Amino acid sequence: ILHYGDSVRTSDDQTVFVPVRAAMLLGFSWWYYNQSGEADVLPLIGRVVQSDVDDWTSYFSNFPNEDDTARPGYPLYGGDEGRQGVDLTQAIEYPIGYYLMARDQNFKNSVSLGISYLDTYDGQVGGRWNADEYLSGIKPTQGTELCDVEELIYSLTKDFEAVGDVTFADRVEKLMFNAFPATCTADMWSHQYDQQANQVLVSVAGRPWHGDDDTSSILGFTPNFPCCLANMHLPFPTYVENMWMASNDKGLVAALYGPCEVKAKVGNNIDADITETTGYPFSDVIVFTVNLPAASAFPIYFRIPAWATSAQLTVAGTILNPSAGLVCQVSRTWQPGDVITLYLNNQVQTETRYNNAASVTWGPLDFALRIGESFTSISINEDQPLTPSFPTGVVNWQITPTTPWNYALVIDRNNPQYTVVTNVISQMPFAQIGEPVFLPGATNYTPWSQDVPMVLKMRARLVSNWGMNGA
Repeated sequence: ILHYGDSVRTSDDQTVFVPVRAAMLLGFSWWYYNQSGEADVLPLIGRVVQSDVDDWTSYFSNFPNEDDTARPGYPLYGGDEGRQGVDLTQAIEYPIGYYLMARDQNFKNSVSLGISYLDTYDGQVGGRWNADEYLSGIKPTQGTELCDVEELIYSLTKDFEAVGDVTFADRVEKLMFNAFPATCTADMWSHQYDQQANQVLVSVAGRPWHGDDDTSSILGFTPNFPCCLANMHLPFPTYVENMWMASNDKGLVAALYGPCEVKAKVGNNIDADITETTGYPFSDVIVFTVNLPAASAFPIYFRIPAWATSAQLTVAGTILNPSAGLVCQVSRTWQPGDVITLYLNNQVQTETRYNNAASVTWGPLDFALRIGESFTSISINEDQPLTPSFPTGVVNWQITPTTPWNYALVIDRNNPQYTVVTNVISQMPFAQIGEPVFLPGATNYTPWSQDVPMVLKMRARLVSNWGMNGA
């Protein structure tokens, strides 16, 4: 549980982990309590973690920023005053975990308030926060560690599971479909330690990090530090295992969307089998087919994202108009073969970000300019000798642009005009044409031959005097 630099506090009868990561015990303890029902677990939670969750509003809001005047009282990075990204993204889960026992609304509210504060002072496109080791402000030249993305996905799924706040699940999808694939190669053989918004050069070079080294930008096996190598495989299984959840009234909750099948006991101990057919997140239509041995009454809940302001739900021919940002309950006697269709009716939207930049979104997806890429294999100081008996895709990639990247959109931000081009969803949907990929069973890298599932076409203008930051 302890992280480097952490400390312990001892008393006559117990050892107490002082740092915030001690509250990891909350998730483990609740799981064990739900399995066993042992009453001793709840006092244990209080004794071990109460001191770590007694002032979460301050924890999420009162710490240093790149602009020292933005967060008064803390002029330094790191140390006791700093907030490490991984600590924060894990901590987003803890107050709500403790709220389940304490039933004090302040614990639950502190998470939403903290997220709002972090979005204001460190927020970046894709749902992440700048934290190139420590929180580092709003500028898109700063970075975000891959472990922060992974831990935040996990924490927010637990928060949604506990209280059903749709904004938590919305952000999980935002991170899963944007921040996570942005920091890994499509074949999952390489990753960045830190990702940046609008990054056009992946290289070993000095960047304005707060605690990380010059290799943190490289897409590789263990750039900067190997923690992300261990964590980069967690988001996909975390997402899949939380796509469906049980409700306490013997129903099911469609929490996170994508093609899948769920089998569960519902209603009066009936075996339900629901298939979810969709191209989501590259499609805004999701079809659910309810397979039952016989008619059965139980509720199904559907998460309606906050951005889905024109969503419609058809249930056995009946049209519903659910409210965005809420969970829609459909409780009825289901017949074998009943079909539910969720139309999210996505529209392209823009968000104004740092320095009047515009980000472009469609449903849960954020879009980036398509830039030509040149991949070069390089060596870095963090390389470790590997002697496997089979071919691997272990490599460090430096990536340079081969086409202009300094374009400005020519759009009405309130009514953007665009054309959508759709392609077949491949086994590597986030790979660009020509990107080198290491396929299962391969002995070497080969260029990827298929296009991405969705392309937006919008008007833009080349701005010749835009240069690369720091160049």
